[in-house]
Order: sequence, then C-alpha cells, then structure tokens
Amino acid sequence: MQGVYQPRDLDTSSWDSWQAALVKEILAHEPDQNLVLIPREGTFPPPPPPRRPTFSQRLRTRHREMMPAPVIQAMRDDNSLLLDLTGPASMGGDYPWSDDQVEALYDLGWPRPVNEGVVVFTMYLPHSPLPPRPYLPERVAEHAGSLITQTMRDVVWSRTPADIDVETGIEGALD
Repeated sequence: MQGVYQPRDLDTSSWDSWQAALVKEILAHEPDQNLVLIPREGTFPPPPPPRRPTFSQRLRTRHREMMPAPVIQAMRDDNSLLLDLTGPASMGGDYPWSDDQVEALYDLGWPRPVNEGVVVFTMYLPHSPLPPRPYLPERVAEHAGSLITQTMRDVVWSRTPADIDVETGIEGALD
C-alpha cells in the first residue's frame, strides 16, 4: 500500500524560521503521521563514491536514474517521535555517507546505524520513557526540529531550507 503525502510549505527565509515552522509542523501531527524531508537533487554535494563497490552496487549504479539522497522521516507515536535518516532504495539507493558525515551525525546524537539493506540511522525521542499521554511534548518537537535542521544544514550540506522538500502523510493510507 502506498501512503498519501501532501507537500508542506514551510517558511524558508532562514534556517531559524524554517526550524520554527518545522517544530510547529511536528507538533500539529496526529499519531501515525509521517513527515518526510528530502533534499532536492543537485542542491547538496554528490555523495562520495563507495570505497569498493560490490557487484550489486555496480549493477544498481548502472541502472540508477536518481542520485542517492539522504532522507529524514519523523513519525509520531502518541507522545514520542521516531526519526529515521537513510538513503532509501526508492530515492536512488543507499546513500554512501563519508566518514566525516558519520562522525558529524554521532556528534549530533544520532546512534550507530543499523543495516537493513541500506544504512538507517534511527532515533526515538525522547530518549527516556514518558508517562502515557495523547500529545507530543513541545520540548521533544523542539529537539527534533533542531536535530533535523542541523543534520540537513551541517551534515547533508543543503545550502538553504528552500532546497528541502517537506511532505506529510500517513504511511499505508490508500491513495
């Protein structure tokens, strides 16, 4: 099943205004809503080539029509937020993070990635359990907004917030 996603129009006049709009967007999400942030092709430096491509990577590269892009997804679950950072196959293949980028992600607090066919950095916010409640605490949304902004600006190297497409929807909803 495909999800139904709608583009969101965030204030892109500065990184600070974009981050503030992103926090509001996260706070407005209902449980199970997904926010997807995708840098537009050509608006960030191309990824470094893999050190030693495997046979399957060489095959994928030959047939790839899209450049791999790092994508962030934020999915709300009651009073918590799941963040995923990956280069999904649907976006051109596994994004080959440089060692410097991986170190920068660790410095921002992203945990070590898991490899599910592609490298996936996954983070649950807040890090400690909260008592059950039907809303997302503002401090969680603010932390997520800051982390997403720093990741896109300082690690993915998007030049401006206008270079990032933001969509929201519910995964698995019928088109």
